Amino acid sequence: MRRRTRASPVGRPRNGSSGRIAVSAANFRDQDPLSSPPFYPDARLPVVFCGALTAAALRTAVSRPAAVTVLLSTAFVAAAAAVTLSLLTARGARFCLPLAALALGLAAGILLAGNAAQQSIDPAQLTAGHAVEGHLIEDASRYADSSTSYRLKVMRVIGSTGVVESGGVLLVSVPGGAELSAGRRLRVSYTPDHIRTTGSSVILYSRAIDELGWTAAHYAYRDLARQALFARIEAMGYRPGGLFRALVTGSRSRLTREQQRLFRESGSSHLLALSGMHLGIIAAVSFLVAKRVLGRRAAFMATLAACIIYIYLVGMRPSLLRALAMLALAGSVRLSGRRSDAVNSFALAISTLILLMPSLVHQLSFQLSALSIVGILGPGVRIRALLAPFLPRRVAMGLAAAAGAQLVTAPLALAVFGTVYPVALMSSLVLIPLVSLFVWSGLLWLALTLAVGQVPAALLLLPRQAWLIQSAARLFAGVPSAVPSVTTSVVTITVVALVVGVLYYRDGLLLLRRRPGTWPP
Repeated sequence: MRRRTRASPVGRPRNGSSGRIAVSAANFRDQDPLSSPPFYPDARLPVVFCGALTAAALRTAVSRPAAVTVLLSTAFVAAAAAVTLSLLTARGARFCLPLAALALGLAAGILLAGNAAQQSIDPAQLTAGHAVEGHLIEDASRYADSSTSYRLKVMRVIGSTGVVESGGVLLVSVPGGAELSAGRRLRVSYTPDHIRTTGSSVILYSRAIDELGWTAAHYAYRDLARQALFARIEAMGYRPGGLFRALVTGSRSRLTREQQRLFRESGSSHLLALSGMHLGIIAAVSFLVAKRVLGRRAAFMATLAACIIYIYLVGMRPSLLRALAMLALAGSVRLSGRRSDAVNSFALAISTLILLMPSLVHQLSFQLSALSIVGILGPGVRIRALLAPFLPRRVAMGLAAAAGAQLVTAPLALAVFGTVYPVALMSSLVLIPLVSLFVWSGLLWLALTLAVGQVPAALLLLPRQAWLIQSAARLFAGVPSAVPSVTTSVVTITVVALVVGVLYYRDGLLLLRRRPGTWPP
């Protein structure tokens, strides 16, 4: 009589389950390592490294060789111990690699701390002169009060006794100044009464600016491309053209004070700041077009090239660089046939940017961009799980993402601006789809004008869409208590801590511990 062998219980659904496969450590050991990515319960090494790197890089003190030597030695010993203990199947091996990542991140952060902060020019050097020469390190920004701000890398200070070679970054404010592009060489004349110091920044108010040329030829070609793009957008019309110019290029010079106020008080000013949403639209358009004539891999490479060109034209803003790094990493992992992990990809992207450009860690836009993603991947996931049974899927996703980002960025925004915008939770649900549709329509209009010549903007309802966006912003800006102002950050920090604690109480913490990570991400 043939004996019937009993199937292994590994992977069998539990009684009453919906058929979801329960995966155990034994099942992972039996899998072919080439057919599926390896899973580790504590595969958050990029997160540990990124946290240590950021915390250490925020220091402005000079690096200490002794501390760096100790940390590097600790990282080497911990990594060696992890390999040795894993071969011996010891339980302590799982704690060694995180320790190595922590020590390595701290060592790298301490080494970068001295170069992380962009040093402002010494005000004493300015008081002894009457003019400075340098070049713009980013595109000029024109604000609603008609003043233009320039971030100038100072090369020399011109005084009555001669020319003094200098260095450092200087903010120059000029009423009604031209919207100049990065790479332009300038001479700024001033008097000592026009010098102001705010914190670690030095601001110079001037009315006399002379253009001296370009630091490199490619900056001149970039400026020609930007001016050609601006001229084509002007043909869209005043209202839709000004809004499209702000949303796609980041230039707010054609927005009125009223428009900027409505976006600010409706909690939607982040839509005017170029971020991952804007780069995502450019990437989606590029991939859809390239995929029709190329394969997936070639289309992905073409998409990366289009995103790099776009960032080069609009400026290397921290939020765009972060989005590009995440896009390149996540796309490469997907094309290689592995499963991507959003948390590890985000941590690796942030770590790479800080290692390449240490000054980013001190820029407010980079901090807000990174914290917003932390909120979306952290509390946002938990909030979405709570809202899923009661709301449609897309509404729950949008509301959870907005709530998570607002929750994590609130302490920093309150400390810097003194104001938070709770109405952003609702305005984002309405304005993000409207803005996305408007940008898609505007890009289609640009493509049509390049292909067939002049095309009326009303053909794609661009003026009507711009009016609808402004009306929605006005509606949310008029909500009572849309702009609460809090004088101290203690209240906000306490509220954030309580909300996060409630979201992650017990089952949330257990979920994070049990959820397997993937490595590589």
